[in-house]
Amino acid sequence: MHNKHKKKLSEITNPFFQDDSVWKKKFSFVPEIKGMDMIWQKVPTVGFVTVPLENLLARIWTKSGIKEIPIEETPHHKWIKDIIENRDDSNSQTIYRQYIKTYFPRENIELWMERTKKMILSINDKKNLHKFPLVVSLPIKKTSNEYIFIIYDGVHRASIAKALGEKKLQCHITKIKKIEYLKKYIKNMKKYIKNILKSVAPKPAIKMYKRFFRPFRINGDGERVHIDYRTPLAFEDMDMYQKSHIRRYEFAQKYVQNGMTCGDFACGTGYGTVMLAKNATKAIGADVDDRVIKEIQRRYSDKKNISFVNKNLLNLSYKNIFDVLVSFETIEHLKEKDIPKLFQIFHSAVKPMGTFIFSTPYIQIPTKEAVEQGFHLTFNINEEKINQWLTNAGFEKGQFFYQNYQTHDISKEIIPKDFIIGIAQKP
Repeated sequence: MHNKHKKKLSEITNPFFQDDSVWKKKFSFVPEIKGMDMIWQKVPTVGFVTVPLENLLARIWTKSGIKEIPIEETPHHKWIKDIIENRDDSNSQTIYRQYIKTYFPRENIELWMERTKKMILSINDKKNLHKFPLVVSLPIKKTSNEYIFIIYDGVHRASIAKALGEKKLQCHITKIKKIEYLKKYIKNMKKYIKNILKSVAPKPAIKMYKRFFRPFRINGDGERVHIDYRTPLAFEDMDMYQKSHIRRYEFAQKYVQNGMTCGDFACGTGYGTVMLAKNATKAIGADVDDRVIKEIQRRYSDKKNISFVNKNLLNLSYKNIFDVLVSFETIEHLKEKDIPKLFQIFHSAVKPMGTFIFSTPYIQIPTKEAVEQGFHLTFNINEEKINQWLTNAGFEKGQFFYQNYQTHDISKEIIPKDFIIGIAQKP
């Protein structure tokens, strides 16, 4: 291989294929497969290490996106240090409060501050630190003998340790960072191979390249919630996205009765269509992804009252077919100018006196990260906007329920509100 190719491949692969034995020895790695319950989700870990606090970086929201900074530079640490040292510094409290208010606007600020302060005071002892787990990513190699760990969960706990004068902290390791490396590695390798193939045999090579680098994943890039309804899955074993998603379908099931025809637009992996079909005489799921539709047609081929259709929702032409039509987490994926047309399609598909049930993130802020991911194209969706889309399409005004990631419950009164669930009737 030519030297320049060797150098390029080395640049691509070094972050991923680092020597595990070096960091494992350096940070006293102890293997232990475990699922750490971090409240917001269960995180799989592979073991724990003892890490100097100077080797830890915290992921913090900033105006220019997420940045990784030393613990002592976080708004968390400054306020926590003042509490531990029994200083009533209103400035550090104001900075921390503003941080939460800016980047977590749906949270009840006073409740958050009170809960955080209570946690700080309960851990305000070096003996108690080990009782509260800290989860970090796999190490990132900076130089031949220097590594850093990104805190995946536990910036507050790391700040407490720093304020107490601790030098090292036991941390559980999750493999999630390895996945990020792998994505970067594949992206760079794809680009590199594509350039080589172009210079060798442009047309046949590019055709082969596209075929090779389109691996099928039923959950896409992770935005599509995947539950295989053929296999029993305990609610407590689901991640927070699965828990919230399945609760929405359970909510919709209550409106479906025997003798009804039910639609599931943007059905994704199809498990929700199967749930709705339990109560309905007939259920139709529609989704734009042809490979997903082929997979779920095969997967649920024994369900005789279900059919799956591969079609862009904006091209559907059902007329007065559905007694109940469901479409969860759909409208935010469209440009706002296309949403009125989609609501007209929903309205056309529902029978007179039929019911339309839908959900979307509630007043989602268009952060840089959310925009760059490209999954969501419409933000700041609230009751006023939804009612305008509904009534312009011919529906009655909606009644609204809300849901969050903390409890996953659906209620008219719940705080914070992560999702809004709407129910509208067609006159």
